[in-house]
Amino acid sequence: MRVRWIMLTILAFLMVFALFLFYQQNRGALAAPIIVMGKSLTVAAAWTLSLAFTAIAAGSAWGISAWRFSRRNRIQSREQEAKQDRASVLMQVERSLANECYPQALADLTTLGHSVKVDELRIRALQGQGDHDQATEEARSAYARHKSPVFGYLLATADAKNGRLDQALERYNEILMADPGAVRARQGKFEVLKRQHKWAECLELLPFFETHKPEFYRVQFPGIRYEHLRQRLDNEGPNRQIHSAIDDLTQSYPEFVPGYTLAADSYIKRSEIKKAFDVYERAYQKTGHAVFLSMIAEYYIDNDRPEDAIQVLRQLMVKEKHAQVSYFLGRLYQRLEMTEDAHKVLEPLLRRNPENTHLALRLSDTLSRLDRPKEAFQIIRQCMAHLANVDHEYECHACGHGDKVWTPRCRACERWNTLDLAFTAQRNKIQAQSPIYY
Repeated sequence: MRVRWIMLTILAFLMVFALFLFYQQNRGALAAPIIVMGKSLTVAAAWTLSLAFTAIAAGSAWGISAWRFSRRNRIQSREQEAKQDRASVLMQVERSLANECYPQALADLTTLGHSVKVDELRIRALQGQGDHDQATEEARSAYARHKSPVFGYLLATADAKNGRLDQALERYNEILMADPGAVRARQGKFEVLKRQHKWAECLELLPFFETHKPEFYRVQFPGIRYEHLRQRLDNEGPNRQIHSAIDDLTQSYPEFVPGYTLAADSYIKRSEIKKAFDVYERAYQKTGHAVFLSMIAEYYIDNDRPEDAIQVLRQLMVKEKHAQVSYFLGRLYQRLEMTEDAHKVLEPLLRRNPENTHLALRLSDTLSRLDRPKEAFQIIRQCMAHLANVDHEYECHACGHGDKVWTPRCRACERWNTLDLAFTAQRNKIQAQSPIYY
């Protein structure tokens, strides 16, 4: 800017010098009179007045431009200082949040007005000091002010956490309208739909994750497909289309235990009990899961054929030598009040799994029935050290939650295909082999 004005000044002086030379060469002609605005002036005088006015105009323009340039520099300098001060305050706020000094962070933020970053930090500070309701209201105001998805996610998360699932779903839909490819919004919407048991809508969302989050798709699809088919089976009853879809699920995911239980249930609803039993046998052969042993035993007992249940479990115990087969055989003996046989099976099993309280209680009950109370009491005393392992038959190998009955989905972590007998050795084996579905 300054260089340009210096060049213009030099050029003006050169022009004046050239005009002076021209005047010296043509002095006589320039002395001739002329009439300007009704007044008689020489050419030289009129020329001089014109140059004077031009110089005044040029000087004024130069002065105004220089003043504007100086003013702009002052404004930029102030803005730069303000930005540096703002950045310094934001850094101080970040440090306060990291050190859990939430009141100090809120006090510092009051000087910064409103922006996406400032409002986000203010909400974090409010959440940090436990003012969740105020944080939610602040997020609501910030979302209306900025229309930023940052606050949309905060509101949706707060709504979902407080059970306002419809509002959370509406918030995720607003974000997706503005950005249809937002992975986080789709996943949040998916989780809300899961909590609402809207399995058909969950299935509609899953193809997006197959390309954008393949691992998420892999662990979600079997469970969602299972729940959708279970819902359809309950609402529509068994039909060829549902049965075909269940078969496709078990064939595509042969290690997914709930799929087989659903297939058996579809046969039971059609009163085809023998086919349901065949599913249990085939499922146990493929998965080795303990729940099918229980279902096989229940099938025979319900049909007044307990001796067949004993025979099947004995054959499996000889063939496979799995602890879970011994456990279910001992449990069956106990149920049929074949107390001596139950003791013979359960005692060696407890020696191999001394930490299992549930097994210890079963054996102590068996000894009490055999009129051997001292031995029963001794077993109870020995298992006192393992009371942290609560009295449950099944355990989730993903989160460790125990349950007295098998369920397709863990009640605690809500993962599918994770419950098995609460034997440490068996649990370790399953952890290495059986996939987890969220």
